[in-house]
Amino acid sequence: TVRRVTERLFDRYPPKQLEKEVRKKLHQAYGAYIGGIDGKRLEKKIEKIIHEIPNPTTDEATRTEWEKEICLKILNLHTSTNERTVAYDELYQKIFEVTGVPTSITDAGCALNPFSFPFFT
Repeated sequence: TVRRVTERLFDRYPPKQLEKEVRKKLHQAYGAYIGGIDGKRLEKKIEKIIHEIPNPTTDEATRTEWEKEICLKILNLHTSTNERTVAYDELYQKIFEVTGVPTSITDAGCALNPFSFPFFT
């Protein structure tokens, strides 16, 4: 998406303006998926989710499931990621069978997708 938007706008704007216009277009595209939740409201919803689910003991397995539960609820707030939550475990397993487990990931149009990190394993 970033590349496509940049290529589309490249000849129209000088470098500084190009960056601004690309950010604007990406923000517009992102806004279409967030379902009308602005940043502050989204932040409050995330805080509420975190406080609704009791923090487990220091047991690592229990903590991992707690993190997954919280992240799943956060992912369900976003239209785009909500569509994929039912398949995250299988999705990442199949991707990583082909690519190997990455040491780092850059997702420029990620929205809430970083919350899918607990499903990588």
